[in-house]
Amino acid sequence: MMAQQQQTRLDALLTRFGQSLRSSEEFYAEGRRLGNRVFEKLKKNSNFSVARVYFGGSFGKKTDVIECDLDLHVVLNGIDPSRDLEKILDDFETLLILHEDELKIQGDIERKKRSLSFRFQNGIEVDLLPARNITDELEVMRKMVEDPENYSFFFNPSFVDKQIAFLKSQDSFTHTLIRLAKFWWKSLYLGEEFKGGCAMIEVICAAVAADENEGQGQHRNFCMFRAFTKVIEKLSKVDTLKIAFAEKETETAGGKRWRRLPESDLCERNRFVIIPNIVGTLKILGRKGFIIDPSNPFQDLLEGKSSTVIEKLKRFVSTTRKRLEHLVNTNADEQEFMLKLFEPQPLDITKMHLLHLPYDFYISYGDPCYSSFCDMKVRNRNGNEKILKDPKVQNAVKLLKMNLVGVINSAVNGDGGRANTTNVYEAVRSFIGRSLQQQLVNAHRDRHDEMDITLTIPYQSEGEKYAVRFSASWK
Repeated sequence: MMAQQQQTRLDALLTRFGQSLRSSEEFYAEGRRLGNRVFEKLKKNSNFSVARVYFGGSFGKKTDVIECDLDLHVVLNGIDPSRDLEKILDDFETLLILHEDELKIQGDIERKKRSLSFRFQNGIEVDLLPARNITDELEVMRKMVEDPENYSFFFNPSFVDKQIAFLKSQDSFTHTLIRLAKFWWKSLYLGEEFKGGCAMIEVICAAVAADENEGQGQHRNFCMFRAFTKVIEKLSKVDTLKIAFAEKETETAGGKRWRRLPESDLCERNRFVIIPNIVGTLKILGRKGFIIDPSNPFQDLLEGKSSTVIEKLKRFVSTTRKRLEHLVNTNADEQEFMLKLFEPQPLDITKMHLLHLPYDFYISYGDPCYSSFCDMKVRNRNGNEKILKDPKVQNAVKLLKMNLVGVINSAVNGDGGRANTTNVYEAVRSFIGRSLQQQLVNAHRDRHDEMDITLTIPYQSEGEKYAVRFSASWK
């Protein structure tokens, strides 16, 4: 059993690290400034009537980790997303292209099934999502009952206000726990898309926090280490979890809060109480496991996940539990604890068939930096445009960026911000050796401008701003 002193130390360590993961005030301000430009352009020029706009996703819910994407939700009057979405996306895309310089948009605009994705010039990634202004919730509920799979998918962005309200109703302990768990989640490469993964993590963390809160009254004794361990334990049996929340009226100024239903209540004998307001359908209720989006009872965040990806997730969870046990037993120092706990999984990515890794790369780790934003510079030359549009190359760039951000932040913030540039170099060198199976050697000259892309990842050390710059080329 862990000694109380050790648990207290790890509790303080994880709490401090979790709090450090929030995006900078500069990022928030710049994200809002650029996002509001897009909103205003659509309000004034769209062929569709804009009712409201929201910053959704982790940015709007205040559960962001380092630098998150921006989810820009545009709520429209008098539309049916399942019918009108193509016309709406055409309209939005045209406006973005016409005003891309004014809106500071860089690169191509990617069209997805229910959104548009693009990047601002400062590197912030954006998803633009049209949504319906729901004036009759009973009508929408009726349509979802009639056709849950179709309507749940297309109408889910319309519940953005509830998505934000659910997370805003959680306390600061829960928000810090969510950031820790999402930082861990982003260190995993599952080999296929896990839609709604971050939302799933948020709901599991809220459930764990509710358990921590249960029965403690005014004498709450929250422990971040214990709560994070419980999140990992729940993920070890993720496909059999049954989690759902219900809104309840309160006498507080907030008006409503969410209550987690006991798993024993989530059964068929209670179907007339649960369906459709808490769990959308009997089909969902009858599954061996489900995690319901609190804003949309028809949205099971486990739905559609293959057995392959679930088993891979469980293996990563098993590795994490072993790491935790080892780190506790060896009384690891703060930086070692964070670097090892959040070390990317899998370690060796050279045999991943969905990745086309670079054949050459160059890294500098102590360059002076005057920006707080991650950035990617693409050099279009020598016919590399086709290569850089290869989905396997794009997957590799995205994974390398995410892993480097994780490793650098574990090195810097895991030691309470006391790490120096040498500590960062050692962390990056170890990551490159394990992930790309190559040794990081000092070059005699700057080679960044010779490469296809350059990722710039800023960090602070001893009161000064620096950046790791990772440049790579493909054949």
